[in-house]
Order: sequence, then C-alpha cells, then structure tokens
Amino acid sequence: MPNFNYSGQNPQTPCAAEPIAGMFPGDFHELISCQPPFSPSDVEYIDKLAADRCGSLLAVDDTVQQVLDHVSQLDRMQNTYVMFTSDHGYNLGNHRHMSEKFLLYDHSLRIPFVIRGPGISPNTTFDFLGSNVDLAPSFLGLAGLSPPSVTDGASFLSHVINASDTSVPGSVKRHLQTTPAITRDTHFVEYYDQGPYGGSTVPKDDWSNTYIGIYWESVEYGQLKYAEYDPFGKQTGFANINTYELFNVTVDPFELYNIYPNVSQALRQQLHQRLRQATVSASIQSTMHACTVHAK
Repeated sequence: MPNFNYSGQNPQTPCAAEPIAGMFPGDFHELISCQPPFSPSDVEYIDKLAADRCGSLLAVDDTVQQVLDHVSQLDRMQNTYVMFTSDHGYNLGNHRHMSEKFLLYDHSLRIPFVIRGPGISPNTTFDFLGSNVDLAPSFLGLAGLSPPSVTDGASFLSHVINASDTSVPGSVKRHLQTTPAITRDTHFVEYYDQGPYGGSTVPKDDWSNTYIGIYWESVEYGQLKYAEYDPFGKQTGFANINTYELFNVTVDPFELYNIYPNVSQALRQQLHQRLRQATVSASIQSTMHACTVHAK
C-alpha cells in the first residue's frame, strides 16, 4: 500500500455550522439524553477529527484510482464491475457524539454505494431500500450464480443494469433474465451494546443503546425510522422496552425530533407489529445460518 501523506491539506467544515450540534436530546434514549452541549474544546476536537478523516479519504481516492488504472492497463475494464462502499457511518458531532458509530441514526447507519460497469449508465441513481446484505447475492449474480437459500438479502442488479445493453456479459444477462426485480418497503436494523465504553460521565456507548428497528417507506407517512430500546434486549427478546424512537426522515433528515409521543396509538401498534415481523424474519435467517454451519 502506498504511503500517501495528505497532512496539511485537510478541508475544514466547522461542526457548529450544522443543526446537529444544537439538537435537544430530551426525547431520546439515555445514551443520547445524557450528552452535554459541546464545549469550545469539543468543537475543536470534532473539526480536527473530521478534517483528518477527509484527508485520509484523499489517500483512499488515490488507491481506488490505481486499481482502476491497473484494470484498464489489462484491457479488462469493458468486462469489469466495480463496487465501492463501506461498513458504517460515523459520528462527527451528530446527536452530541464527538466520534464512533453504534447509533440508529442515518449518519451512523447509512453507507455510501457506487457501482460502475457494462450496462450501467453514468450519473444515474436508483431508488431502492438496500443494504450490505444485498452485496453477496449481487456478486454471485454477476457470475451467473444463484445464492444459497439461507443467504440474507437479494440481488439488486436489475435496478442498475440494462439487460438489453450489448456490452453486458452473458452471465449477467442470464441472471437478469431469471431473477425478478426485488421490491422492499421495510428493512430491519439491530444493535446489541457490549457494555459501557468511553467514560462514565460522557459515554460513547452504553447498555441503553441496545435496539431493534426498521426503516419503513410508507406511502401514507413517508420514510419512517422506528426503534425499540431494551438494555437487556438480547436476554429478554426485547420484552422490556424503556424507550421508543420514531423519526419521519422525509421531513426530518437529521433525526432531531422524536415524534413517537405525538403519533396515534394505531400507528404505534402498526409500527410495533411491523418491527416484530421483521425481527422474526431476521431470527429465522440467523437460525438457518447456524444450522448450516453446524452441519458442516
């Protein structure tokens, strides 16, 4: 790996310029509600951390470019698909957290995803509620292979590749012809805290941040994100919920306003049932995975 050094070239974007730095955490679970406002030294730390991370990404850009250049030199670009993503987001002042991840909110949960290759038009986007569990089935689809029945997720290739494009490899065309386009309006998320981390007065994580949740793209309400918190959820099966959080991400993209206290009992029940259905589905998949591993 080349030793790229971009120190001193880091862009500066003061965290205090974003509304996330001044949010009121009263209606959130304990890990968020216990966070104090930032001090001037906190803001300085966040700005430096953000700048350093941006600087490190310049080196990542160089590495990606080297990979693409090498593929081009081998004259394989016309038959190659490139996907770029990551495993999680990061806190940089969001919800009064100076660093780390772990949280339900988009800045921590969502990941970037870029794909290029035969049959994909430049500068296009696709509107699909996908996640990293869809990567493996999509990789197999590029090779014309079907995923095992216990695989989480599904191929999203039909959303991005034009099967009628003559440049599309035969294996991909066969996959597109035999795999129906996946549709999804709900996606399950979960996190199990492993114990207090980062200090007793201003923790970066603690037991209260154990949750199950869903994204729900509702025709009636817009894009909702709903979660139930139980510090001992893994042991209780989330039977003792102490905090509920609900955000309308369509109108509140920074997730600053927990609207759960203000919605109808009917909507609350609908959200709870949809979440528990998603939880059961995820548990079944996990059990199937465990059985498969045990059989081997």
